[in-house]
Amino acid sequence: MQATNKQFKQSFSGSVGSGLGAVFNSSGRRFYILEHKVSSQYHKAGESQRIIIDEIMIGRDPKCQVRFDESFGTVSREHAAIRKEGDNYVLIQMSKTNTTYLNGIPVKDRWYLQNGDEIQLSTNGPKLGFIIPPGEQSMVKSIGLSARLSLFRKQALAPYKKAMTVLSVLLVLAIVGGVGYGVYSHNKIEGLMAVMNDYKDKTHDALKKNSELNQEIARLDSLSKVKPQYFGGGGKTPDRTVATLIQDVKGSVCFLTTVTYVKFEGESQKVSACSGTAFLLTDGTLVTARHCVEPWLFPTSEEDLEVNMIATDNLAEVYAEITAYYGSQEIHLTNRDFKQDRSHDVVCELDNGHSITVVFPGLVRGVGTKSMYGTDWACTHTSHQGTITADYATSSSLIAGEKLYVLGFPRGLGVEDGKQRIEPIYNELSVARDGLNDGGCIMITAGTDHGNSGGPVFANRNGKLVAVGIVSRGDSRSEEYGHLVPVRNIKH
Repeated sequence: MQATNKQFKQSFSGSVGSGLGAVFNSSGRRFYILEHKVSSQYHKAGESQRIIIDEIMIGRDPKCQVRFDESFGTVSREHAAIRKEGDNYVLIQMSKTNTTYLNGIPVKDRWYLQNGDEIQLSTNGPKLGFIIPPGEQSMVKSIGLSARLSLFRKQALAPYKKAMTVLSVLLVLAIVGGVGYGVYSHNKIEGLMAVMNDYKDKTHDALKKNSELNQEIARLDSLSKVKPQYFGGGGKTPDRTVATLIQDVKGSVCFLTTVTYVKFEGESQKVSACSGTAFLLTDGTLVTARHCVEPWLFPTSEEDLEVNMIATDNLAEVYAEITAYYGSQEIHLTNRDFKQDRSHDVVCELDNGHSITVVFPGLVRGVGTKSMYGTDWACTHTSHQGTITADYATSSSLIAGEKLYVLGFPRGLGVEDGKQRIEPIYNELSVARDGLNDGGCIMITAGTDHGNSGGPVFANRNGKLVAVGIVSRGDSRSEEYGHLVPVRNIKH
């Protein structure tokens, strides 16, 4: 039966809100399928498009979740909408010029949908089948996590795609070339979108396919059953003097695992896992890199940006569970346990009215030129006493050419060696310039890799290895240099 028309305006709760619920709290939630009966630029005939959010628009406009290309001249830019109301789905006529038909009958305002209905956009226009899968097959939980995340991006964030793309470009350019967010207005940066393809080639998905993610989480979880033993080779072989000094500090270098969760309506969902390095000081302070503790604040993909937006706008709770393994002991923490420098974080408003927190080099509105690298540290006090001494004064006054020494777990080496033991990998590097760079960091020659992040960098002072830096990351403009956060920063 027909119902009284209510002007349709897609709401945040009906799009992003319901999408979050579908991804992170799928229990009791259902989806439906729109079966495309003609081919278009965006969908092939016979394709089944699963819809997991409560409100969608159909038409030629780029923000429509079900989109048709310009060859469909009788399809309006915003032709029709489908909204979930209680346990019912309602088809809503939006176009003022082109009719929507349901089973051949014109929809004047709104009409309730039933399983098996056929939707047609204008006379002789494209047709869509409305299908509700039977029984448990219609439950959102039957869709894998990675597929739900993909549907969330395409449907819940579709109206905001331009803003997310622009922001992605800005983040990449900022990291690669020091371009600052806020220096350019949105209408000036649209020309930068051409770099997105290159961006996608250079970055990797933070949220892996569900099976791969589960394997990674299982591997990291299995480390709790390993009784670590330290230093048996790998990397460069140190000279005898350094080899002797390493014995005093190697037992306090920790393998770090971080698992990120999103908690929505009381249900937590693992969304990513990564590993790195940390180290224990003599006073019980555990030190690592900030991007190992809150990786979503250092996005390298659209998925990272989504988790960042969720955290910044408090759409759901984002947190990380962190475990540091050393000797035969484990330290269990969350990101909330760590002290961090948030003074240079910038909350940027998106075109959709929501926000994201950015932490990158460059000029940012009213903030200045402080590089993210100088704030890429995190520390917390523990009851575990280490053997590493931090030399805060020396860390800001190293000279070019001085040799430095690294212990850590690059790309998981030292753990994935098949020996059922954890042993940090040794390497050497050199200071690339006197003192600190403009971002407040130690410039170094290459010698670290993913997984070294958060680990200690030592200098030899009077026959003793002292920690002077924390591994941050390489310089993305060159493979020859990298950045260390001076340990003095954790005291400031």
